[in-house]
Amino acid sequence: MRVQRPRLFGADLAFAALGAAATVLAAYLSVRAGAQISVGALLVAVVFVGALGGFIAYPHWTVAATVALFALIPTLKVFIAPELGALKDLVFLAATSAAVFFYAFERRRPDGLILVLVLLLLGMYVLNVGGGHGIAWAQGIRLVGEPLLLLLVGLTLPEPRRTFRYAMAALIATSCLVAAYGLFQQMVGKFTLVAWGYSFESQVRSLVGGQLRSFGTLDDPF
Repeated sequence: MRVQRPRLFGADLAFAALGAAATVLAAYLSVRAGAQISVGALLVAVVFVGALGGFIAYPHWTVAATVALFALIPTLKVFIAPELGALKDLVFLAATSAAVFFYAFERRRPDGLILVLVLLLLGMYVLNVGGGHGIAWAQGIRLVGEPLLLLLVGLTLPEPRRTFRYAMAALIATSCLVAAYGLFQQMVGKFTLVAWGYSFESQVRSLVGGQLRSFGTLDDPF
């Protein structure tokens, strides 16, 4: 009787290779560090590999979850730990890695015109002809580059139209959640918010007509 082996696609092989490499690296570090790998480093690896697997296997659900996560990260930084702000960059790295895998193994790529326009815009920010290249420039590159590159990621992942529909539904639901939490903040008042861990110097800034400037789950009021 002939046994049929399951077929693995290029992206599956790449993900399996990444998992194998991560396992070997973890084993090497455990030997070198006396089996004392920090919980934080292990958590980073788990989140990265989990997000990468999600973008490869279920891109529509993972992109939708990313929309909600990015809006909730500022609140998680207040109530849990400020270090969670780096979670956004970690998920972004996983998303771009998934797009690179699909491009390398399945030759998927976004529309050529969109790709050229995005690269031109990023190039203008990188060159920054009229200014310097300090910390503010690097932060500007990050703030502009991440959403533009995530656009290319969404167009590169399988079934981009389906991913777009899921992302729009997640965006609408997340916007309602942010607005509802902003109304709740109005009800509890500024001093309660500060007691919860918010700050007058960042989120809780000024009053307009006797009410707080709304910031919802976000970092800054608007």
